[in-house]
Amino acid sequence: MNKTLSCCVLSAQVMLGVIAASHAAPQPGEVYLELYEYPGTSDTGGWRVTDPAATAADAQLYLPNKWHTITIPTGALAGATRVEAMLERWMGHPGSREKRLKFNSDTMTNPWIDVPQLTAVSDSDSSMAMDNPVVTVPVTQLREGTNRIDFYCNGDGDWGQWGEYGTMLRIYYNPAAKAHATGSITSPSANATIGDSAAITVEGTPPPGGSVSQVNVIGYYEGYDENGDNITTEWHEFYHRPRSQSVHLAITGHIGSDTSPPYSVTWDNAQVPSQAGMKMLARIKDSSGIWCVTSEVTGLTLAHSNYNIKLYRAGPSIPAPLWDPWGTKKCSVNIPAADNISSAEEVRILWKTWASHDADFSINGTVIGKSGGSNHEYSLTTRTFNKSVLTSGNNTILSRYVSPDGGAHHGVEMLLPGPVIVAKYYRGAMPSVTLTVPTNHAVFSAPAN
Repeated sequence: MNKTLSCCVLSAQVMLGVIAASHAAPQPGEVYLELYEYPGTSDTGGWRVTDPAATAADAQLYLPNKWHTITIPTGALAGATRVEAMLERWMGHPGSREKRLKFNSDTMTNPWIDVPQLTAVSDSDSSMAMDNPVVTVPVTQLREGTNRIDFYCNGDGDWGQWGEYGTMLRIYYNPAAKAHATGSITSPSANATIGDSAAITVEGTPPPGGSVSQVNVIGYYEGYDENGDNITTEWHEFYHRPRSQSVHLAITGHIGSDTSPPYSVTWDNAQVPSQAGMKMLARIKDSSGIWCVTSEVTGLTLAHSNYNIKLYRAGPSIPAPLWDPWGTKKCSVNIPAADNISSAEEVRILWKTWASHDADFSINGTVIGKSGGSNHEYSLTTRTFNKSVLTSGNNTILSRYVSPDGGAHHGVEMLLPGPVIVAKYYRGAMPSVTLTVPTNHAVFSAPAN
């Protein structure tokens, strides 16, 4: 489809099955409003969803589960065609299942809504992850003003518990009946080849009497799994709220955002492998809070200038759960001998953790640094390290924390997709750098210029 078509034109090229396999997302041509809820900042706050029948004394401290609220402005449900709720979910203690939510139980007899399982793992209820599941909410279950949200968990025993870091409602409308911005990605064009730090430009036209307040650019490609669903070729984005901050969910892991014209972002793709078959689209928000989705730009190719990127992932299967209080659970990352990892110019590791307490992180028995996280909180860490600790074949990765009192408390959860090693290989001769100033045997006067 021609990329210059406006947001209100539906694309016939959307690969619904591919997108639905990871997480639901607004489609080209759709128009919607986003509203947010967050459950507070305290560690004993309402983000914990505990099994009402939990027998552990510590678990019972969090019962009964706290209900949350989200406000729908007057008129926002008029003309609504459907509503989705997207959560930031901590998968919780192993075996915590039947994760559910329900709206407005104080005045309505609405049923529980099941929160979807992870689909790209063999054991969703025992996998460690932070993800963004999406559920459909019947419009009739909502009301203008304050809406109550209840959450549920079944743990079959002593301490079933998962976490809800925040919820977003997306209220969709008929594009022909709702004023909204329009626009398109103007560069790159379909079937273009892009390179390092690619520049993406977007044209955004506000509705009458309004303005454009934000543009987000999203890419479909093979890369690091930011949103924790264990799928690597997908639309890349993750909505996250630091639990310790009084803020709502915000987009991360996407190509980029801009809030002022002319709208453009520079894509830092230094950790994305060269590849063909990529796509991009933009979401444009106007001053009334209404978003629209542009048509896709398809057939894109990423070709790095003089280097290649390879991602080495944990697997082929990751232990579930990849967690225990004493840090004895390990996983491995296989590096094929043919890649000659010793020839890599740079290696780094990406890992996501929960409750990592700034734990030691080791590869093949060598500690390469601290995990960078904190107690009962999500963390994404990127760290360069000496390639000499790597070997061809399986590389054993371990993260371990022992508390000052000699115990391990919760222990480090290594979240999906597990550790990922990023290696940068130069093609041909490596870049050279020549120092021209100062010359050999130069004499400086303080201060040196």
